[in-house]
Amino acid sequence: MQGYIYTIFSEMVIEKLGMSAWNELLDKVKPNSEGIYTNSMQYEDSEIMSFVAELSTLTQIDPPTLVRTFGEYLFIHLLNRSPANLSHIDNLKDFLICIEGVIHKEVKRVYPDSYLPSFKFDENLMVI
Repeated sequence: MQGYIYTIFSEMVIEKLGMSAWNELLDKVKPNSEGIYTNSMQYEDSEIMSFVAELSTLTQIDPPTLVRTFGEYLFIHLLNRSPANLSHIDNLKDFLICIEGVIHKEVKRVYPDSYLPSFKFDENLMVI
């Protein structure tokens, strides 16, 4: 996973719970990276999963709620750094297509070793 995700995760923990909570997470998880993240580097996905599990224990908030909270926090940061103008997008499908076609291409250009999610759509499925 891209280091940027980890730096934003650590910012969220520090902002919401304080530096002592982040240090406690580092002490409990003992990540291979030692908690030193650089935006352009790749880190094991397992580290963030371990952080979520330990943060759940620390806060008594279930992991799905923590992941959703982080997703919302991360979204704002990603949106603010987006190289694309997303103001014209008013639905999730178009947003994800823009991410795939514009933002992920830019990320790959800058960080060629990055691995990113891809999105596929089934036009026959309709969500109401």
